[in-house]
Amino acid sequence: MSRLKAREADLANEQDPALRGIYMWWSGTVYSEMSLTPRLAELVRLRSAFHAQCSHCMYHRFTDVSETGIDEDLVCSLEKPEEAPGLSVAERVALRYTDLICPNRHLEQDDAIFADLRAHYSEREIVELGLLLMDVHARQRMRSILREDVEHLPEQFQAKAGEIHFAGVGEFVNTPDKRGQPWEPTYRQVVGRPVRPSAEAPRGTHARITPLRREDFDRAYRACTAHIPDHDLGTRRILAHSPVAATAWERYVTTIRERSRLPLRTLELIRLRIAFTNRSANDMALRDDRAGLDEEVVRSLEKPSTATCLSAAERLALGYADLITGDHFAITERTFEELRGHFSEVQIAELGPYITAQMVAGRVALGWRYTDDLPEPYRNAVPEDLHFRPDAVVSMPPLSRDVAVTAAD
Repeated sequence: MSRLKAREADLANEQDPALRGIYMWWSGTVYSEMSLTPRLAELVRLRSAFHAQCSHCMYHRFTDVSETGIDEDLVCSLEKPEEAPGLSVAERVALRYTDLICPNRHLEQDDAIFADLRAHYSEREIVELGLLLMDVHARQRMRSILREDVEHLPEQFQAKAGEIHFAGVGEFVNTPDKRGQPWEPTYRQVVGRPVRPSAEAPRGTHARITPLRREDFDRAYRACTAHIPDHDLGTRRILAHSPVAATAWERYVTTIRERSRLPLRTLELIRLRIAFTNRSANDMALRDDRAGLDEEVVRSLEKPSTATCLSAAERLALGYADLITGDHFAITERTFEELRGHFSEVQIAELGPYITAQMVAGRVALGWRYTDDLPEPYRNAVPEDLHFRPDAVVSMPPLSRDVAVTAAD
């Protein structure tokens, strides 16, 4: 039985038609437009599901074994992929990267893992691995927390989080694409030619992925980001390697922020708290001026539980964010009862996807290490040494409401 009083999807769609289908549009685009193979995408999805302890995601299969060679023995071996006999070297590298993003080890991303990724994947494919995790792990962590409809799964998958294992059984489902139709992945067809590993690291930048200039963006992504000044593009220069999925991401995060029933101040507090726990310089430097946060409030987010400048509701929301991004197994029914003292069921339903989206995107971007456009205190800082700096603030670019509306139409 779900920890929400109604299905999350029903709650999210209850009042605002613009939110209807926005997640499936983003997720379907990631799957239908990427150049990664179906087999690799499924291996990464299943390994991520094991980290999240998402019963549904561990039980369901998005690819037919006859197409990918992923049988139940291989699935079970994904609990310890370093010992799995049926994986290629390239697949092991992608799963090692997954192991750095999903179980709170994102600060361990280093030049070595990106050198290994480059030996087997193009820059576009490396970016798409990140985008895939931004989609699947954000969803899986929330499904693990909510425990929605687990009573309909085989008994092995009804165990509490932390004790769920692949059981040698699974059900094949065909995930819908961005148009709501059965998934028909295009993968390498969208590239137009075989993609090749990118053995050389980018030059003239601190980044681990080559940042693209605006004139090198795909036309649609250039239009999607036209309202953003060049010096504020930030990690969009990296996302531009996979422009269709990047456009979908831009529209998704804009929509869930702009159309939320949560106060903008609360959303900005959560975003900045996650930026600090992620140690993401790009997100820590950024401020949404509309939220009206002064620097005393921002600095308090390094230790929000004792901050007197925050309301009880804000501290509770930030505590929920800390649990989701930290030990999400520690979330209980009492957590939701406390949230209900300050937030409606619809608002609670919106908190989760917003938190997980910020969490995974920040972790992925941290690995890309694109900080060239940031003020000096953030540009070359060691992540573990980062603190909020009032002398190094960057105003968030104006959000285009047209982008959000287009995504929902």
